[in-house]
Order: sequence, then C-alpha cells, then structure tokens
Amino acid sequence: MPERLVERVVVVLAPGGRRLVGRQHRRGQAVALEQDAEHLGARSVIDAHAVIGAGTEIGPDCVIHAHVSVRERCRLGARVVLQNGVVIGADGFGFARRPDGTHEKIPQTAPVVLEDDVEVGANTTIDRPAVGETRIRAGAKIDNLVQIAHGVVVGARTLLAAQVGISGSTTIGDDVMFGGQVGVAGHITVGDGVKATGQTGITNSLAPGLFVSGLPAIDNREWRKASVLVGRLPELRRQLLQMERRLAALEAAHGGPETPVP
Repeated sequence: MPERLVERVVVVLAPGGRRLVGRQHRRGQAVALEQDAEHLGARSVIDAHAVIGAGTEIGPDCVIHAHVSVRERCRLGARVVLQNGVVIGADGFGFARRPDGTHEKIPQTAPVVLEDDVEVGANTTIDRPAVGETRIRAGAKIDNLVQIAHGVVVGARTLLAAQVGISGSTTIGDDVMFGGQVGVAGHITVGDGVKATGQTGITNSLAPGLFVSGLPAIDNREWRKASVLVGRLPELRRQLLQMERRLAALEAAHGGPETPVP
C-alpha cells in the first residue's frame, strides 16, 4: 500500500531515528520516578519531565515523551507510545451527592491498562475507575485531546480522532473508527467495526458494523438525506404557509370547512 511505503521512507529520513539505547531503558533529565516505579522494560525511553507513579509497570520498547504523567499502579504493554502531555490514570469523575447538596468524592484507585502497540496523542487523558479497570486494547490508536473516562474499554485496533469524548463504563468494540469530536454516552456498548463521522453523538448502544452520523446517531445515508432537507426548511415553511392561506381562502369562499361525512 502507498501508506506503508511513505511510512518506510519517513522512518529512513527522520533525523536521529529512534532513541533506543542497547538493552537498558533511557531516561531524560528531571524524570520523576516515584517509589517502586522501577518496572521499566528494556529499550524503553522516558523523556524529560515525565512522571511515573509508584507501582507502575512499563513494558519493553515504549516511548514516553516529555511532560507525560503515568499515575500509580498503571500498566503499559510493549511498544506503547505516549505523546507529550498525556495523562494516564488521573482520577475518574466520580462523586456522590450528600443530603445537604454537596458532593463527596468517590476514591478512584483502580488501574489503567494499555496493551501492546497502543499510541496515545498529545494531551489526551485516560482516567482510572474506582473499581475494575480502564483498558485500551492492543493496537488502538488515539489522537490528541481525547477524553476517555473511568471504566471504559476501547477495543483492539480502534481509531479515535481528536477531541473524541467517551463517558464512563462504556465498551467500544474492536476495529471501531470515530471521527473528530464524536461524543459517546456512558454505560453503553458500541459494537465491533462501527464507524461514526465527526461530531456524531452516540447516546445508545450500537450493533456491530453500523456507519452512523448526527445527533442522535442514525444511519449515515439517512443522515445525509436529512442534512439536505435541513437546507430546504425555510423554503418548505414558506410553501406550507402559502398552502394554509389558500386552504383558508377556499374554506371561506364555501362557507367554512367542509363537514366530514359520517
């Protein structure tokens, strides 16, 4: 495929190439490794000003760019790439309402797991849950500025474009593709192979293989037809008003509306 050829050319021409150092991992300046955060895989690279929490496990051949935070007890598989500013394992958004109307924080202590060959774009956040885990399955690729809430599962080889937001406890299947700014409600399931165009709002579970658009999400072909009609709404309104006036004139000329035959 042409894309594979371009990829190989870029790798060859890229200045400096990969920053791998023998069999040991490499750390940049001012990297903060908290206590017991020494489970770092061979040939992994951690750039400057990254923070790795206590009890975190990082597999081999990972690349963690500058200013990344991987919080305590999270797990990264092999060949994971975290672009600048990624936050893995921040507290999920969980609060309980007290009788007086204030909110009590629910401790968020469970891990985030990134399987092999996952790549996460700059300033994306993947939150930890109170119980269970948040899991990104093997080969998933996530763009910049994506928010993945607590307890979410993202399927293998799934692609999430920039500014996607996935609410808590939702399961995204394998080989799913979301365009930019797709929003997904919580506690639903999106089946394998689903495709959603940019700014789609998914409020209910979707069967595998659907291609959806709009808010709420509907079949893409139906959404395209509806989008054409939206542009004609002012014209259709004028036609409807004209028909109502003509009908009113006809009724007036014949002494009022006809009485329906029983």
